[in-house]
Amino acid sequence: MKQIFKIYLLLVFLAYSSAGISQTHEFSALLGFSSYEGDVNKRDIFLPAESHFSFGLQYKKYVTKNIYASLNFNYGKISGDDRNFEDRAQWKRVLSFSSPVTELAVQFEWLLNGREVMYVYDIEGNKYKWDAIDPLATVYTKSGVKLDRLGNFFADKDEEGNLRVKDPEGNVTIYNDDFEVIDEMYPKRFTPYLLTGLGFSFFSPETDGLISEGDIVDPETLPGVFNNTHFTVPIGGGLRYDFSPRHAISLEAAYRYPFTDYIDGISDSRDPDDNDWYIIAGLRYSYKLGFEKKYIHENLEIMEVLRMR
Repeated sequence: MKQIFKIYLLLVFLAYSSAGISQTHEFSALLGFSSYEGDVNKRDIFLPAESHFSFGLQYKKYVTKNIYASLNFNYGKISGDDRNFEDRAQWKRVLSFSSPVTELAVQFEWLLNGREVMYVYDIEGNKYKWDAIDPLATVYTKSGVKLDRLGNFFADKDEEGNLRVKDPEGNVTIYNDDFEVIDEMYPKRFTPYLLTGLGFSFFSPETDGLISEGDIVDPETLPGVFNNTHFTVPIGGGLRYDFSPRHAISLEAAYRYPFTDYIDGISDSRDPDDNDWYIIAGLRYSYKLGFEKKYIHENLEIMEVLRMR
């Protein structure tokens, strides 16, 4: 057990030494369900009778604009019962089990369309990321409206003559003639993502139907046949919706592969050739920490330029 936690702490260090270059991070909570497929559930991982409430906590940092690294804690329950299947309910050996499952993991998420939303165009209509074009070049919107560049800000006028300023994250701030903020708009966007990682899962299966009497002794009933702690690889994805600069919700699902046939406490007595696996899925709410909206009126040099125009 000590060796396992040493390895886990090493994974944490590696993930967050790389993520330390980022300034933005998030805290999130997951509410959903957990279910399993293995020796006593071979057909339907979404079987309602064997789906259970689960929850999780996550701390996440941005490694790049498209990749997150996170520390994850998840807790749920898995179970299975031969009596859920008509062809098994009449078997001479009807087996069932239930087990809590606790998971600690380091995960990496890849946002398929990233977070970069600010693009500008040159006079010929060529598209550039805001930081990839010559700072002295004259830039335009997609519709051909000329933009003034003020450091990392890009500005034009709206139909009422108010100053409209867009920052690299796509946030728009509108000012009146006295440079007072009269409106703010934020990019509300859907982002699909993929996830994977490495961690540990902890089980404590209680089985019913195994025999350890007389001449019949099921191997799983013997002490030390299997342990309850296993390496686990989550593989899955989700769809994220950022509805404000600080808040987001996601639908997420990931299969967990713990490289064992014993998360249900059953193997040789049923199907020792195939490993078990489980799933955790649900709705995730994320709160972004470290976000600071930047305003042009906080930059005195830019304000002096604007007043002279």
